[in-house]
Amino acid sequence: MGKAVQIALNQTIGAYAIAVFDRNKPNEIVVARLGSPLAIGVGENEFFIASDASPFIEFTKEAIY
Repeated sequence: MGKAVQIALNQTIGAYAIAVFDRNKPNEIVVARLGSPLAIGVGENEFFIASDASPFIEFTKEAIY
């Protein structure tokens, strides 16, 4: 799935932040960004994806930018 997203994003123009889910691989999420912020919150057995940490700060204090 990651390779397919990479190929598609090579054709994208402008800034973006994207999260891609595959229902055949429910434990895998591919995220990418260009120019737009992207924060991944790491909780206990859960992850959060947003443009910054404020939407998930009440659930976890760990964030990857």
